[in-house]
Amino acid sequence: MVTHVTAGNISGAVSSFSSATAEKYRQSFLSIGGDNAISDIGQIGPLTPVFIRNDTAEYYFEQTIDGHLLLFPVEFVKENGVWKILEF
Repeated sequence: MVTHVTAGNISGAVSSFSSATAEKYRQSFLSIGGDNAISDIGQIGPLTPVFIRNDTAEYYFEQTIDGHLLLFPVEFVKENGVWKILEF
């Protein structure tokens, strides 16, 4: 998803999301605007696993904002055998 967004490919990025949330994120990316989305999403660092189950997983990434370390969860779901982002 990050690679697609930073390349300006919103449709490619949306393909990384589950069918339950893909349209919501398409609208979010379009509302944020290309340059802002590229800047914000491009700052996402590596993901760290919290748990991985048969068909769900949760990871997080860290960002320091105003001197405070914040953790942002990323939830995944397996859809037709492929891991997709449910929420981030």
